[in-house]
Amino acid sequence: MACIGGLEKLVRLAFESEGGTGWMTKEVFDEIMRGMLKQGVERLDNVRRCAGEEVMSVLRLCEKAGGKGVWRVDGFELLEKLFLRYVF
Repeated sequence: MACIGGLEKLVRLAFESEGGTGWMTKEVFDEIMRGMLKQGVERLDNVRRCAGEEVMSVLRLCEKAGGKGVWRVDGFELLEKLFLRYVF
């Protein structure tokens, strides 16, 4: 769970310092998201919850940077609605 949180912080730092450009290529971003999503299907509930929360946090960061094109996530509003439906 600490690694999942660390990945989210890594993405946050990249977006805040460089606007998601520079070393944070689309390929690096995709690898980070794959790793976080993989944890979302783990057997432990607390790990799945942590992964879901951090994935949504990253998707919110992408939504804020949406004007930059490559970071735009189609269907973000639906994902957020579905996630919030099951979390709270």
